[in-house]
Amino acid sequence: MLPNVFIPGAQKSGTTTLCSALDHHPEVIVSTPKEPAFFSRAANLSRPEMYQECFRAKNGITPRAIIDGSNAYMVDPLAPIRIRNMLGKDLRFIFCLREPVARMVSGFWHQVKKGRERRPLSEALFFVSASLDEAMREEDQRLRDAATQGLIDVEDCEERFDEPMWNFRYLRNSLYAADLARYHLTFGRARVKVILFDELVANPVATLSSVAMFLGLDPTGLPADVGLHRNATLLARAPFLLRALRQLPRRGFLRQMPNYEAIRGTLLYRRPPQADPGVLARLRLLVAPEVVRLQTMLNQDLAALWDTNRGVQGARSAINDT
Repeated sequence: MLPNVFIPGAQKSGTTTLCSALDHHPEVIVSTPKEPAFFSRAANLSRPEMYQECFRAKNGITPRAIIDGSNAYMVDPLAPIRIRNMLGKDLRFIFCLREPVARMVSGFWHQVKKGRERRPLSEALFFVSASLDEAMREEDQRLRDAATQGLIDVEDCEERFDEPMWNFRYLRNSLYAADLARYHLTFGRARVKVILFDELVANPVATLSSVAMFLGLDPTGLPADVGLHRNATLLARAPFLLRALRQLPRRGFLRQMPNYEAIRGTLLYRRPPQADPGVLARLRLLVAPEVVRLQTMLNQDLAALWDTNRGVQGARSAINDT
């Protein structure tokens, strides 16, 4: 069994929530793990049987949608061609997009939570250049320096990806237009659906219904209560305590405690701190030209939705003047 649907990203934009909700549908299978990342490592391509093991049939059901939810495929320039070469073009792709600066910040804290990122946010997300191309070159150079200095840890990523630093390209991974264009070119626009993180949060039932229709599924098979933020980023308050709890032989009993979630949130985890407003404002100006390109591609007023009007208006003026 191999997939006919992909949910390739963007990372930290609701893909886990979407996959989890779709997995409740009786005619859907979601890969185990959710992100096999099979097509992001060339060595995997000679072992399709390994990939097939990620898709486990539900008893007595012939699935209509078999889903691979690997975020790496969105930014990997080789993934679309590799997917097409192995599986053909009769596939569907769903992209979840989030306001770029919010995605950058969330992506940064996700790597901190994983223990891979040791730089402060103000260093990882501050760019001297006002040009996107130059800022991406800055990002690449800083990543090379950070890896040399031991400030980022790519060891576990090296085992899964041909490009182990992709997780740390917070800016690059938040520039969506070129990635979408690559899938449009390879598979055709009709096979690509874009949903917005904001829409998924504000109206999950309607958003999921539109996804179900895109996949040819009966929307009534989806859960009425969609659990959001299934992959929300929380930082450990005391890593040593978490390590000790994880070593308990039967730690599942903890979940049966009264007020478990409240205790967990208070004693074990904390929300990431707020980012410097000046850093965020500079980032919004930096990505404004990208928002212009994306809203033209999608024919949707993203600037208003993402509250980036001022930066986008300046970017549009600059583009019109050239």
